[in-house]
Amino acid sequence: MSDKIACIVLAAGASRRFGSAKLLHTLPEGHSLFSQTLNIYASVFSSIHVVIGNQDNLVNQELIDLLTHHSAAAKLQLVQNAHAEDGMSQSIVAGVNATADAAGWLVTLGDMPYVQAATVRALVAALQPDSIVMPRYRDQTGNPVGFGREFRAELQALQGDKGAKSITRAALQKVQFIDVDDEGILQDIDRPEDIISS
Repeated sequence: MSDKIACIVLAAGASRRFGSAKLLHTLPEGHSLFSQTLNIYASVFSSIHVVIGNQDNLVNQELIDLLTHHSAAAKLQLVQNAHAEDGMSQSIVAGVNATADAAGWLVTLGDMPYVQAATVRALVAALQPDSIVMPRYRDQTGNPVGFGREFRAELQALQGDKGAKSITRAALQKVQFIDVDDEGILQDIDRPEDIISS
């Protein structure tokens, strides 16, 4: 099923709260934050669409270099978001537009390196064309989130910086919560102190 579901990794954020190029930051394990995130999804998917900004700046060039030399480079498809300044929603739009024929989409954040591969597999296995799947840890929902094909038009019409929360709120009766023993679904890295020491 993972071959039919498109994996979209959002990596076009400005990292303002982190204070530097967050995705390139080296974790205690020795990998960059972004490499560790990509490793999770590379273990599940045969193809991963990575959405970055369209600005011609040093950080984007370094991200492209990282993707080119990543151990899973053959699986990585680069998607440039020309409207990254308009919020996270436009990265989702860009990713879905690039994979419009998919049976569904698993949308994740590039700054969440602690999600377990088992969680990703459980979400993919549960996703149906007319459903949304969200992981839940101790009554808290997190990321990644899966959307069935029925939600393509809504995903392509997103606006603003709230991601796809408007879709999940409007279709709550179609949301399936997947309970996982995985605190990583809640741990996005906004500031250096969010990094877990090894």
